[in-house]
Amino acid sequence: MMGLTKIYGFKVIQITLIVFLLLLSLNTAAVRAGEGNHPEVRIDRTVRVEDGGALIINDTIILSPSSYGETGSISELVVGFPYNYKGNLTYVSAVDQYTNPLDIVMDVDMGRTGFYGFKVVLPQPVDLEASGRYRITITCVFSGLVESEPPPKTATFHASFPLHPSLTFEAKSCNVTIILPSGASYSIGSLNFTKEKVDDRDVLRHSMSPLDSYAKTTAWIRFTSASFTIFEVEVVDREIKVEEWGSLTVTEFYQIINHANKLPWEISIWVPQNATEISASDPYGPLQVNVEDKAGYKEVDVRRRAGISGNRIKLNLRYRLPYKGIVAQNGWGSYNLKIAFPPREGWIIERLNVTIILPEGAKTQTSSGNLTLSHLRRNVLQEVITFTGLNVTSLHHVGVNLVYNYDILWVSFRPTLWSMTVMGVVCMILYLRGAPKPEVAAAPPPASLEILGRFIDRYEERMRIISELDSMERQVYRGKLSRRKYRLRRNALDGRLSRLQREINKLREEISKLDRRYADRMRQLEIAEADLETTKMNIDRLRARYRRGEISREAYRRLLDEYNRRRERAENTIEEVILRIKEQMA
Repeated sequence: MMGLTKIYGFKVIQITLIVFLLLLSLNTAAVRAGEGNHPEVRIDRTVRVEDGGALIINDTIILSPSSYGETGSISELVVGFPYNYKGNLTYVSAVDQYTNPLDIVMDVDMGRTGFYGFKVVLPQPVDLEASGRYRITITCVFSGLVESEPPPKTATFHASFPLHPSLTFEAKSCNVTIILPSGASYSIGSLNFTKEKVDDRDVLRHSMSPLDSYAKTTAWIRFTSASFTIFEVEVVDREIKVEEWGSLTVTEFYQIINHANKLPWEISIWVPQNATEISASDPYGPLQVNVEDKAGYKEVDVRRRAGISGNRIKLNLRYRLPYKGIVAQNGWGSYNLKIAFPPREGWIIERLNVTIILPEGAKTQTSSGNLTLSHLRRNVLQEVITFTGLNVTSLHHVGVNLVYNYDILWVSFRPTLWSMTVMGVVCMILYLRGAPKPEVAAAPPPASLEILGRFIDRYEERMRIISELDSMERQVYRGKLSRRKYRLRRNALDGRLSRLQREINKLREEISKLDRRYADRMRQLEIAEADLETTKMNIDRLRARYRRGEISREAYRRLLDEYNRRRERAENTIEEVILRIKEQMA
């Protein structure tokens, strides 16, 4: 019996060992097959820091047959980057070696935490053994990765970015090229970059061989520039009016937040090369412009108004475009409006609205383009069509193609209508000529220039401190400023802000006693300040609710737009009051 037990136990051990060796051999075979199925990958990454704050990353990925065995065909490629950059990604596109666009599936699980992945889908499987190699080019646009260094370094900037793409398998090599803006000078970086000068740009290089699977190296650089800008372009409203007599009038409204420590004196805007009669204005009147012809567009440098403080920029641009070349007649009564606008490099427009006002009597037939039709308003005599795009970059190439019907007889409608009202207007003028002119009120006594000057100086310093506090909060949120440094700097600024506020309140009382006109303006300031503070608190609460998932994205966008409009009205009131006081001091 004992012998049988020993024999049985020995056989169990033998069987267990055989099963273990078999599983081990199968696992080894599977690993080798997996390695063989992965293509050999070489990557060339180009990182461009654009004036305006956008960061564009171009990855050229070359796939070749594997050296470990038969590769077979590939139909997709999963690419990613560290998860903390997800909120900064605004645009992704991919093309093959023939520049054909490739489909992209966002938010793909890469099999490990800490990554955000997307999948590039090929139109059909590619046999690398037969073709030899296949090239994919991926372009990503990031926002919020370039920031100003804290004061007093007004011309120093910091940029952080993923150094390389993250793959689920090893890459043979990865060569990284970083191109700084024109005129910028490289200072220091997180790695030992090789620097060279190409034209007037500093170009940095770094290489890795091999690039491990699931690698996620973050790099940063610091550079200086006297002209570099960081803009958050909140809204661009572009209105195109098709005139009955054969011309197009374009009016553009820009609302921009400056995130650099220094507000630039000029804002550069690009318009079509055939634009004429270009003019600019802000809420207070005309602005000076300088127009320069470039390759494919005109660069309009708008000089902002002196005396306007704060980090918000609001301006309007107006110009004309020729009818010929934009509107074509397809047949009797059928017209095709096709218009494209030059993309502004370095800008990411959070919301772009393009509104087309057709001539009276025109009716829309079809429309196409890379913007979404968001609104179609049909009045009794006229149609107004609005197209909208979100997070529009320089790679979108914004354009609209619109087909509409229009009877040329409508051209005479307005002249006829006006001629019928001429006599009524003439009669009204004759009647009003006999009315007595109102007496001109006596000008109020001038206020003390010294008190007004001190008030303006203190108030503008208060606005600069508030802007700096907002910038520091953004840097802490993005991990660019330690909480210890933030608390130290915040305490110093809060103390200065408290002393300024007490002094401003005393000056405000003195100014209110000088003249009723100034008392009204001080009340306008107080109301606008209260509205601005309430709106900021509402925006903070709204963002917290959205992060907790309490409201939908649509409701969040709608409420955020409403709060931003309230904030804009309050800021406009403050700017107007300060500007009017300065004008009276001059």
